[in-house]
Amino acid sequence: MILSSILFNILLFILGLIFLIRGSDLFIERLKLIAKKMGVSEFVVGAILASVATTLPEISVSIISSLQGKSSLAIGNALGSVLFNISVILGVSSLIMPIKVDEKGWKKFSITFLHIYYFWFCGYR
Repeated sequence: MILSSILFNILLFILGLIFLIRGSDLFIERLKLIAKKMGVSEFVVGAILASVATTLPEISVSIISSLQGKSSLAIGNALGSVLFNISVILGVSSLIMPIKVDEKGWKKFSITFLHIYYFWFCGYR
C-alpha cells in the first residue's frame, strides 16, 4: 500500500516534470513568434515576458493576502522574493568568478540591510 503510494507520487512527479519541460519549450517558441511579429529583438521580448511570467506567483500571493487583510504576508512575499533572487544571482556569480566589494558596496549593503530590518520591525508592531 505504501509502496504503491510512493510509486504513484514518483510517477506524478515525472509526469509533471515532462509537462513543465514541454510547456517551457512551447513558451519559448511563442516568445520567438511574438518577437518576430513585433519586429523586436527576441532578447527584449524574452526578458520582459519571462520576467512577468516568473513574478506572477508572487503577485498572486500578494493580491490574495492583501484581500484577506494579511498585508504583512504580501510585504514578506515581495521582500523575500527579491532577497532570494539577488542572493542566488550573487552566489552563483561569485562561484564562477569571485566578486570584490569595495567600501561603497558595503555602505549600500548596510543601507539595504537597515531597510529590511525596518520592514521586519514594522511587521511585528
